[in-house]
Amino acid sequence: MLKKKEVPWYSNHRIRIQDNFANWRHHSCRVHWNTTCDCNGGETTWCFSQVKGTLEDDVTEADLISCVEFNHDGELLATGDKGGRVVIFQRDPASKQCVPKKGEYNVYSTFQSHEPEFDYLKSLEIEEKINKIRWLKRKNQAHFLLSTNDKTIKLWK
Repeated sequence: MLKKKEVPWYSNHRIRIQDNFANWRHHSCRVHWNTTCDCNGGETTWCFSQVKGTLEDDVTEADLISCVEFNHDGELLATGDKGGRVVIFQRDPASKQCVPKKGEYNVYSTFQSHEPEFDYLKSLEIEEKINKIRWLKRKNQAHFLLSTNDKTIKLWK
């Protein structure tokens, strides 16, 4: 079971992923997961921490991360937020000897995936929030990524 916890998003140039936050550094970020056993089975908790600038900077609702997804080999990490933005991080070549899905990650690409829209047939406002990101298996050198909000699924190459 994946327990979702929304955390603030701050833009940055590097991402560091490790098992604990004891060595937290300014201008770095980490994705941390912890698997615990209880009577209901294993539970996985994800945490994302990243800071650039001062801690006093205002964080808006649109800056909250709504989903995180590694690609199949752990070389790329995609994050989506409530503002409809996707940020893709690529694993730093110097950390290739680390366990997959851990080590240094650098910003590879950022783009606006979804915009707010209005469904006139249902009289319903559609949020730009990214609900899910999914990497597709590679058939060639290209990477394919799906992103979705409440209405639209988009395929990115």
